Amino acid sequence: MQLHRLSFQAFGPFSGSETLELEHFEGQLFLINGVTGAGKSTLLDAICFALYGEAVDPARASDALRSEQASPDLLTEVTLDFSLGAQHYRIKRSPNQMRPKKSGSGLTQHTHESSVYALGSNGEELSILCEKKVQLTDQFVLEKTGLSAAQFRQVMVLPQGEFRRLLLSSSADREQILSKLFATHRFSHIERTLKEQEKNLKDQMASSHQSAQSLLVQLELKTPEELKTKITLLQQQFETADDQRKQAQQKQTKSARSLEQAQALIKELEQLDSVLSELKAFEALAEQRKADQERIKNAQIALQIQPKLRELEQAKQADQELKDKLEQQDQLRLRLEQQTESVKQIPDQLLKLDTARDELKIEQQRFERFAADHKRLEILSAEHASLEIQQNQHRQSYRQTLSQIEPLKTSITQIEARLDQQSALNQRLAQTTERLAVHERERELGSKHQQN
Repeated sequence: MQLHRLSFQAFGPFSGSETLELEHFEGQLFLINGVTGAGKSTLLDAICFALYGEAVDPARASDALRSEQASPDLLTEVTLDFSLGAQHYRIKRSPNQMRPKKSGSGLTQHTHESSVYALGSNGEELSILCEKKVQLTDQFVLEKTGLSAAQFRQVMVLPQGEFRRLLLSSSADREQILSKLFATHRFSHIERTLKEQEKNLKDQMASSHQSAQSLLVQLELKTPEELKTKITLLQQQFETADDQRKQAQQKQTKSARSLEQAQALIKELEQLDSVLSELKAFEALAEQRKADQERIKNAQIALQIQPKLRELEQAKQADQELKDKLEQQDQLRLRLEQQTESVKQIPDQLLKLDTARDELKIEQQRFERFAADHKRLEILSAEHASLEIQQNQHRQSYRQTLSQIEPLKTSITQIEARLDQQSALNQRLAQTTERLAVHERERELGSKHQQN
């Protein structure tokens, strides 16, 4: 914050209008010097009143700031031009006071009012930010400077005897003042946020650790190393079970093929049954054919005519066909005997197939149990890895918190050292002021003595 111009009228011991161009002293250390009652403290009162509507001495009411020698037509008013960063502002403030009525005779009450203006580069008023609203002006000053009136008196104005209050303040009060002055609240917010994150991470780690311990108890284990060992062992067992499952599937495939072959043999047996039925029909036909041959012989003897000879020829052809069928019947009987031998082996193959199927079911059940255990172990491994990641994040966050807090402690130590230096300078300044006052009194006494 940089002060540029201070103007006031009918204020304190100054009955007229006064203006101080403070830009001439920018970046320089200067002394306000004068005899007792000359108005040195009034300048500080004017600055403090313009900003906060109060005098440097909080016990002094703002109504008492009006000059008793001022003309009734001249209102008590203070104007302060200052800048914060690149932005320039102007505050005009007047206290409660009595003024002449605009019409008629007598006096009327003029209430406390203040206004804030935004200034241009040449000091011209660009816009009004707060118009005759004391509460809005006070809020504007508090937001821009970050200091209350009491803190401004302790830190910025430093009236006589008041700086000792800052040095003798409690650690909590001084920490609050320095925090607002140097805007360290953001570091406090970061510290609180990191502490909350640390607490949440600790709670999560405790909950995860408790869950992990519960899982270890369920698995009848004591340490995560035993869990890793068991996971490795179960993975090996799972791989073995998977190999056994593949072998069982191969056995099942072979058994299925054997079953298909047995079913094919059953179909062939059914075909053989059909052939046997046809064979029986052929045998019946052969018996019938013998009877027919007997009848033919009787017919040859009884009938000697040509038509009967043709019938005899036809009978011979039929007999030849019957012989052919009998040969086919013999071939079918031989094949039936061979198939019968094969069929006798089917019950043994079916028994082996049932045994292989039972073994496959047992292996499949073992594989399902191993698969469930493997899935559960994968979940435990994922939770264990998540716990390790959270633990690493917590450690890293804690280190970052420490790295941010240490520079803040160093800054506070430096600030306290600067305050000690400033205290020493103020003591030297007070001593110099007292010596000047003593010298001034001696000079006045010397002048009076010469006049006498």
